Amino acid sequence: MLAAQEAAAEQEAAGQSGAAADGDVGLVMPHAILRDSGELEVGELAVVPPSGDSRQATATLTNGDVCSGGLVGTGDNRGTFALSCESGTVWLGDYIFAQADLGSAVMRDHRSAPARMVYGADAADIEAGLVDFESVWASREAMAMQE
Repeated sequence: MLAAQEAAAEQEAAGQSGAAADGDVGLVMPHAILRDSGELEVGELAVVPPSGDSRQATATLTNGDVCSGGLVGTGDNRGTFALSCESGTVWLGDYIFAQADLGSAVMRDHRSAPARMVYGADAADIEAGLVDFESVWASREAMAMQE
């Protein structure tokens, strides 16, 4: 996770934090975050095409919060990330892209509270039910194990 923090700090220092410039967004997909407390947050995740091992990312939540930062690849379709939100929340974690446009992440916020995130077209179907999130999460775990 330290690499993701360093990448996010480098991007911020270079003035690259925040929403990607028009035309720079490579992948935009729905996402859902489930905190261990049971709170479910949904929104949209935009990931810029990689520049070496790192990528810029922006997450928007339906509650109006906007998070930006970076992802740093540590292997095939896997890596670490750091996202800093306007609300003051900072997310640090490990991600995997099970397919080019489907993935999941295990993360902690700045208070060390754990959460999980799924992203991809099927995340748009997650509303307010843990069953829906857990079903999508289980499918991501199955995809990750097939790698």
